[in-house]
Amino acid sequence: MLSGIFMYNYFQVSLPCENNSILNEGISVQNRFFNFREYAGQPKYLSIVFFVLGVSAAAFALIGIVFYLRYTPPKNVLIEIPILLISLSAFFVNIILLFCTGNSSADSRRQNILVTILVWTAIIYFFNGVLPRINWRKMEWQAAQVIPNEAMAGMDFESGLYNPAKAILEGEGSHFTNYPPVVTLLAMPLTYFTLWRAYIIFLTLLYITNIAAVVVANLLAGEISEKGQGLSWEIAGMVTMYTLTSYGLFFGLKNGNYDVFPSFFAVLGIFFLVRFPEKIWLSTLFLSLATHLKVYPGILFLLLIWRYGLKSIVPLFIINIGLFLSLGFDRMVEFFAQLGPYVSNPFITVKNSSAISFAEHLILNGVSLDKSLLTGIFIAIPVLIWLGSAFFIYRKGFDNLGVLWYFVVSFGPMFALPAVSHDYKLVILSAPLVLALFRMAETYARTGSALAAIIIILFMVTAIFIHRSVFDSTILYFQNKYCSVLAFQILGAWGMYTDFSSQKQILSENIPRRQSI
Repeated sequence: MLSGIFMYNYFQVSLPCENNSILNEGISVQNRFFNFREYAGQPKYLSIVFFVLGVSAAAFALIGIVFYLRYTPPKNVLIEIPILLISLSAFFVNIILLFCTGNSSADSRRQNILVTILVWTAIIYFFNGVLPRINWRKMEWQAAQVIPNEAMAGMDFESGLYNPAKAILEGEGSHFTNYPPVVTLLAMPLTYFTLWRAYIIFLTLLYITNIAAVVVANLLAGEISEKGQGLSWEIAGMVTMYTLTSYGLFFGLKNGNYDVFPSFFAVLGIFFLVRFPEKIWLSTLFLSLATHLKVYPGILFLLLIWRYGLKSIVPLFIINIGLFLSLGFDRMVEFFAQLGPYVSNPFITVKNSSAISFAEHLILNGVSLDKSLLTGIFIAIPVLIWLGSAFFIYRKGFDNLGVLWYFVVSFGPMFALPAVSHDYKLVILSAPLVLALFRMAETYARTGSALAAIIIILFMVTAIFIHRSVFDSTILYFQNKYCSVLAFQILGAWGMYTDFSSQKQILSENIPRRQSI
């Protein structure tokens, strides 16, 4: 009865005094709905909505998780199940909110999507930074040891960087390392300190470089969008927070590994390729440094060949020969001799997210297929996505936007193809995450594209499991990061297609190509 009275009063107000036609009724209802969307879409009201719904949903989710963990036998606990269900529920709620509060204002849509990313960043930290630290059965907080608190340097730092550099400087000849020669050369200044002090300096550089990689990726996104416009420092800040609390970073700090260094040089090389295209030697130098620190960024050399053609051959040849010979011919030969056995006998562990490692773990968990067949399939999937995306970019006309998306979709093969892709390598995904989120946020702000909003939220859902420690996971598909990185690449390819389609739509509507979000 109350609903009938409400509807009667509603239409009495909305209908004109004369000519109460059905057409006028429809227009009145439609106008009221869009007036609500304009009103609720204002940033200050949207923030209140998100806060109330977020706190309520978090409370219910926490109660559910407490009951699940407290009363389920430890051997039967599958923590990814409630996380996945809650993430999917939040995903649908998020999409509905964005639809109901969407309007014609680009500024409001910008605010909406930035609040969305912030909420999901908080969700990621709750699931991976708070939840694993609580013993629900004893109701105790278990603080995690994030940084080593004793005088013991990381194994990879000591055996791979410090000792080889020190052996050469002290005239003891070469020291076993499977790292390229330039790594040992760059590590030499650290040998002037004791091992522990050198390690502290190294950890500091890791932190700084993680932030720098995100900052340069943000500057690159701004260059793609037009100089001085579209710089979304909010997204960069949230991705920085995500990175500095991530399992990948903590794993790298513990082992003393440096995958963030090639990530930084790679995004820096792409930045110079876009910002200063005439400086071919500079962009070639940074991309080559990235490849000589870790081999997998070599896939980005295709950008130089696409952009410069035959002009890229001489800089690539001279710079790379110089880096290979940085410690002499004998060290170069030794490196290639050690590379073969290292690749052919990878360290198989759940923390190794390469295709061959994931295939072997599936077999160990009961999959009755040939290991070579599985490995071939798991290599082929990211490679085919990469090739298809590269061909799509080439057909669309190779420009700066294509450079950005090629960079994003190339990270699938970077993980799957090397026989060893340990989890400290996950930090290299921060720079492409900034670029992908930025482009999709800009697309959503300009066009109100529902696909762009969906892709952003799916990126954040995927980031939950990329960010999650294997030690806090219980299901192989979420422990090993192969599936998560593959999902990241698929979303990148989908985002690339959506971005190019939105550019076509904007041009067809005679709207300026890029606007600030």
